[in-house]
Amino acid sequence: MNNDLFHQFGASNKKIIFLFNLGTMQFDYLNNAVEHIWKLDRQAVLESPVRLITHVHPDDRKAVARRYGLLLEEGVSHELEFSLKLPDGGRKEVKANAHPLRNAEGELTHIAGDVEDVTKQSQYVDYLREYTRRKDSALEIIAHDLRGPLAIVKGIASLLESEHREKNYEEVSTYTTMILEAYDNCLGIITDVMKDEHLRSPMVYVNPQRFDLVELVRRLMHSFQVAKGMDYRFEVVTEQEKIMVELDEVKLMQVLNNLIANSIKFTADGGGITIELRVENNRLLLLHSDNGIGIPEELQPHIFERYSNMSRIGLRGEPTNGVGLSIVRELVEVQGGKIWVESQGENQGTTFYLSFPLPEE
Repeated sequence: MNNDLFHQFGASNKKIIFLFNLGTMQFDYLNNAVEHIWKLDRQAVLESPVRLITHVHPDDRKAVARRYGLLLEEGVSHELEFSLKLPDGGRKEVKANAHPLRNAEGELTHIAGDVEDVTKQSQYVDYLREYTRRKDSALEIIAHDLRGPLAIVKGIASLLESEHREKNYEEVSTYTTMILEAYDNCLGIITDVMKDEHLRSPMVYVNPQRFDLVELVRRLMHSFQVAKGMDYRFEVVTEQEKIMVELDEVKLMQVLNNLIANSIKFTADGGGITIELRVENNRLLLLHSDNGIGIPEELQPHIFERYSNMSRIGLRGEPTNGVGLSIVRELVEVQGGKIWVESQGENQGTTFYLSFPLPEE
């Protein structure tokens, strides 16, 4: 292999690429990524490789030494994740892959491999674990606390059926009142438990993927259009047949679903909901519009605030928890985007503007 090409590969790589000589106990090759990941001067590491060990987190030094010993003893590749304690006091998670190399006589002479910064991935795994734990906890609470009111609903429904068969309707009003109260109880439990889950859901970690936004928006709007009970006109407007973006698809779907749900909440039956997609100055501009009741001017500065006392109930009496649009803003901004709103006031409709950077082709 051409040495110049190998050095070009190492110089442009974000991973640490190394070749360690077991005879000299020095690096025959070490790229500059060590300065970014380990926060150490590359030349200083070349002169004294033991400097790397001093910055392995104390909790992980024994594990690293044990894997190194196994590699030398067994002569097989090893992979290990461990933590670094950086010179500035920070902490970083890395994943090392080490491969033994032998000479023509079969003697182990070098260790080659790479080291990758996996701090974000590690944080995301921690987030998933915590999110799963909290979801499990929420489900346990819901499963437990809903048994009472649901048992009431079942019992009253049985009584209603019995009274209906006997044509005895004197107690029907009382029974229906009890069912409605049980329903409110169930809804209160679900809202209370899930509110905390939604508050914690936006995370700093973003998992960008490349996808066609036009196709995604068309699929989403079609699913609302054909849904039973949805008496609205859903429309997608765009001059481009395809717009490739690099965004977190899950978070973007959360944003769009929240905006559509918000429009439904404040738009009368038969109204229109439109998403327009534009490309302007290498940025994506997404306009989400409805012809609903609009937003009074005095409320507009507060709609993205969490727990704002300016929140309004929906046209059909839907309750508000005051967090929906604040989550939307967080999910947009964490992806490098911006969001703002325009409304001419009562009964003039509302337009949300979302702007995201487009990937360089």
